[in-house]
Amino acid sequence: MIMWGVGGLAALGLLVGFGPYPVAMIGVPESDLSNSMPHTLALLALGGAQTGFALEPVARQMLESARLWTGLVLINASPMGVTGVRLWVVALPFIGTALAGFGPAYDLSQRLR
Repeated sequence: MIMWGVGGLAALGLLVGFGPYPVAMIGVPESDLSNSMPHTLALLALGGAQTGFALEPVARQMLESARLWTGLVLINASPMGVTGVRLWVVALPFIGTALAGFGPAYDLSQRLR
């Protein structure tokens, strides 16, 4: 995880120092380019650096617990695993939209009066 921090910090330095991205990671009114709207590689690099440096000690300590480590291994070894859960999370809005499209139509203009 510490490599995430080092890699993210190096990428951030290169993108801000030599690239087109501003130093401010949030929108500044005087700036023509914003890192937050739309999200840029500089913001991703900042997230990688923060995650790597902040979570590395916590993640190591948590994974030293045999119960947590065993639970993670069992979840990832299951057919569903993390990828399967991710696919379901991504698919659910599409399924909900499709079902709502075939359901009863509501006239929202009547409800707002």
